[in-house]
Formats: sequence, structure tokens, C-alpha cells
Amino acid sequence: MNSSNPACLNDLSLRPSRNSLVHAPFRRYGYPDSATCIIRIGIGLTQSSDVISLRARPSGSRIKYRVVDEYPTEFLLPQQTSRRPFSLRQLIRFLDSVEQPGADAAWKRSGFVLSYNECNLDCGTDLEAFQDFTSVSSDFYPDLGSHYREAMEEWYLGREREQAWTDMSL
Repeated sequence: MNSSNPACLNDLSLRPSRNSLVHAPFRRYGYPDSATCIIRIGIGLTQSSDVISLRARPSGSRIKYRVVDEYPTEFLLPQQTSRRPFSLRQLIRFLDSVEQPGADAAWKRSGFVLSYNECNLDCGTDLEAFQDFTSVSSDFYPDLGSHYREAMEEWYLGREREQAWTDMSL
């Protein structure tokens, strides 16, 4: 399977590659080992940073999706299945629309991936800590990481401007 090409999912014989095997913590919560890791989101700056993944597996003539982390977190997906693999634009729209029930509405303003930055900023983490706080990678969508690096830089600069404006108003 050519892991750099999202079209390879069309074959629906999703076999996990060495890089996409389900980590032991994910297995605890019952997602099948046959699911292929489409994307990985790393959150945090330490060795024990959290990892969230979008996983896909064949389901009849469709591709079924699930977002998992090492906790029993519930994620609400904008759609459960698709007939074909997402284009990069569709995947970004999908990721930005994933929700966590009970999350503060303000954290969603920048989409799911950046909601962790929003949450931690609201909880008192210094803005400077976010320059490398969240990372996104994919063996299937090589341009996804650069899209989110750019989005995170824009987010960071926007929050920096907000803080500067707030500091000037005091």
C-alpha cells in the first residue's frame, strides 16, 4: 500500500502499515486493530504528550471513521462514513468540525485541532508555550501537517495581537 497517496484507500483493503498499527492504549477502548491511522495529532510538549488519531476501516463498500485517544473520550464526527477517501480540503473541513461534548463553545472557534490550544490558553498556559504545542501528521496526506502548522502560526499571531491589545487597554 502506498501510504503517501490517499487514493490507496479506494481499494478498501486497509491493512495497517508498520507506522499505523494501533497503540496498546487505543486497543483498550475496543477499536479494531484492522483500522488504519489516517492522521495523528500530538498535543503537549513533553514525552507524555497526548495523541489523538483519525482511524479508518472498510465497512462494506464505505470507509468508516473514528477519532480515538488514549482515554475513553467521546468525539462527535461530522460524518461517520464516506464512499471515497477525503480530499485534503474535505479532510481539513472534517477535522475542524469534530466536536467533544461538553467542551466550552469558545474553544471551538478555531476548529477541533486548535481547540486544545484554546482550552489550555484559557486555563492559564502562557501563550509562548504554544509555538510547538500541537502537531498534525499523516502518512496519507503529506500536506496536512504544513496546513496545520500555518493555521497554528496564524492562531498564535492572532492571540498575540489580542494579548497586546488587552495589555495596551489596561
